[in-house]
Amino acid sequence: MHVDAAFLSLGFSAISTLVVVVGALSALRQLRYMRYGNEMQTLTSLHREWHSEAMIIDRQFVGFELAEALEDPAFVDELRASSVGRRAQHVVSLANFYERVAMYVNGGALSEELAVLEFGVSATIFWPIMRPALALFRTTRPLPVYYYFEDFAMRAPQALAAMEKRRRRLRRDPAMDALVAEANAAVDASPLASQRGSDL
Repeated sequence: MHVDAAFLSLGFSAISTLVVVVGALSALRQLRYMRYGNEMQTLTSLHREWHSEAMIIDRQFVGFELAEALEDPAFVDELRASSVGRRAQHVVSLANFYERVAMYVNGGALSEELAVLEFGVSATIFWPIMRPALALFRTTRPLPVYYYFEDFAMRAPQALAAMEKRRRRLRRDPAMDALVAEANAAVDASPLASQRGSDL
């Protein structure tokens, strides 16, 4: 039986195209898995730093002592010095952490949704507290500093609101809502209730 050469050529061309498409899809899938793995490694590293003893001390200083420290001219000098002082280092370390988070998001190493989910609330809490100190810090630096942190803190509330809207569209178990309300009532009635939210 005679087979037309053009028909054979068309068939081979279709098979070759199919192989290329399947290969490309497989490669994209592999890249997606690799990116997800890298993202999880980045997030794990950030979590480890966030919960380190040094970072806890930094957060406690910023949350509970920074406002008073800003009234001390010596502390202001620490912030403006080319090599920041011991107390000012707490502010710089925490700002550096958020700057890295925001730069990871900007560079694609960490998705904005994950970054906001993990660190968005704290960023919106700490940014207004740190703003006066970082303004002083910027006045003596030749290059822009902490603008990624600033952008992340400004964008986080909108991103969190959008995530909350998506969460509300998920199917809810009425029994779970009742259990959560009951648990909250029990916690509110406990002697430790006054300490809730005290840990920054």
